[in-house]
Amino acid sequence: MTKLRSLILRFIKGVFSLSKGLWRAILACGTLLSVVRALSKAKVFVMLEAGGFGHTITTVDLARRMFPTEDITFLMFCGKGRYNKYTTCIWTKNINIYFCELEWTKLWYTALPVIAKLICSPFLNKNSIVFWNLAELHNEARRFSPSSSTLIPRNLNCDWVTGYFRIIDSSENLPKPCMPKGLVEQVEQALELTGREKIASFYLRNKGGDITSHTRSGSALSDYLDACSLLLENGYTICITGDIEDAETAHHMYGKVLTKSDALSKGVDAYLFQLYAVFKANICITDSGGGAWLPMVLSKPQLCINAFPFWYAMRGAWVYPKRVLTASAKRLTSSDLFTKLLYMHDVGQGNTLESNSSTDISDAVREFVGRIELADTAVKEYQFAGLRPGWYESSEARILTTWFSQGDLEDPFWVSN
Repeated sequence: MTKLRSLILRFIKGVFSLSKGLWRAILACGTLLSVVRALSKAKVFVMLEAGGFGHTITTVDLARRMFPTEDITFLMFCGKGRYNKYTTCIWTKNINIYFCELEWTKLWYTALPVIAKLICSPFLNKNSIVFWNLAELHNEARRFSPSSSTLIPRNLNCDWVTGYFRIIDSSENLPKPCMPKGLVEQVEQALELTGREKIASFYLRNKGGDITSHTRSGSALSDYLDACSLLLENGYTICITGDIEDAETAHHMYGKVLTKSDALSKGVDAYLFQLYAVFKANICITDSGGGAWLPMVLSKPQLCINAFPFWYAMRGAWVYPKRVLTASAKRLTSSDLFTKLLYMHDVGQGNTLESNSSTDISDAVREFVGRIELADTAVKEYQFAGLRPGWYESSEARILTTWFSQGDLEDPFWVSN
């Protein structure tokens, strides 16, 4: 009887999922008709067959930098909650973005891009530049990568980023995205902000995306509270975004720590709050993940905390990586992390990947604020001796000095300024 009940429940769940997916697919086909109308003037067409928030930002930014004078139409298939609908209005007028929200099922993510290609192909201008998937656009970006980026294993699909960083360097005069004034005022009125606050934006993460949840998740929210106190003492209002549970943890902090829950309670859409937090930020503190890309695109002073994998670094950012403990509870040296484990998502049997502690985070934020706000040049900077690996080489990102232990600093792998 129990087995029969289980089969019936699975059948009902399957029918519900299929029906829900079919309904979203029908809505997506309606969006395709709108895309068809825009294709007649599009000189560039880009389709993102699947992706999250970070993909939707970098895909648009990469394409607009590669084709700065052209009208570009984007068709983006995303799962529910994996994109921000307000990003359609932050780019310049020659950018047209259409989101299709789909269920996370193989059927719809396999079928809809194929259907979209069949529907859109006849309406494309013969002279249009077309990228039918993200891989094609990334391959174009790889042409701009420095020769040393060939050291990055291709199967990681991160070598295109070194080309992206170079494209940013050559297109710095391009207008930055801009949040419409009306949306800014809407948030500020609801949250009783003046618009003159000094804002620290946090993007915190508790899930892992394309690899294990442990490796790209951040620390517990409670581990950030000492750093929040430090920032409050320095006059910051704090906005916490991302997918971390905010519950009641930060609400005792003088009313100057704002979370998605606070925004929703005042009638502000969580996605609108997310954009406001980054666009108005004076500094951005981000875990590894999609939410780290928009601060980089906006050239905000950025601290990448809990950074992992070890090649991970945003352009021009300060970085505070994770650490690895051996079975005997000893920390691996920084030179081991940046050589043996540089391109690894699995830190090895018997080793444990550590999220940053409360002390680590507050020390990192203290040095970061000193570097950015006080132009503190008294503290030494340590750089790789020889070729800087991966994203560090092209991004010019730097690791905070507080991350190193004394033994690390004695290692010839690093040199000071």
